Amino acid sequence: ITRDQPRVILEAVAPHLNRAQGMDDLEFVFEPEDSPLAFEDLVGLFTSNAFNGNIASLTLKEGALLYSLPGRLSAKKVVEIGRYKSGSTLFLAAGMMGKGTLWSVDIGRKEARLMNSRRPFDDQAKDRFAALGLNNVQFVIGNSAEIQLETDGQLDLIFVDGDHSYEGVRADFENFHPALRVGGQMLFH
Repeated sequence: ITRDQPRVILEAVAPHLNRAQGMDDLEFVFEPEDSPLAFEDLVGLFTSNAFNGNIASLTLKEGALLYSLPGRLSAKKVVEIGRYKSGSTLFLAAGMMGKGTLWSVDIGRKEARLMNSRRPFDDQAKDRFAALGLNNVQFVIGNSAEIQLETDGQLDLIFVDGDHSYEGVRADFENFHPALRVGGQMLFH
């Protein structure tokens, strides 16, 4: 590592300087009550960066879209491709207000890339989602370009945020777009 590679240095050092990274450490500004999660309940995700948690790599506008679009579409069947630490999964699931099913597909190799994970990210997310009453999420491990989901009908919303190579995005598009209903939305991050 040289001085010309500050990002490499920051990514290696930052997690050791500040709080742990994951859903176990997610703090809410407003404690969610018995009502569905509101967008403002999720503001803690926006402070995420390499120094303080890195749960969601989204802008405020992107998070707002992922939260609001399921409701605007009356989405009951949503697929997310790529979940990393489940920040975008939380926005989508909260926006669905616990209705329908969200299939979150991930290749499942993220812990191998990180050295400071105390508990698998998927385990942290499952526990957090259950505590929040978001039981509509199915965590799927597999290659999104090859996997066939049993969705029992057409999809309302697809969020592609997995393999960011041209080939990976194209494979996800080709695998999932035939299941998208007329009037549904397919988003690419």
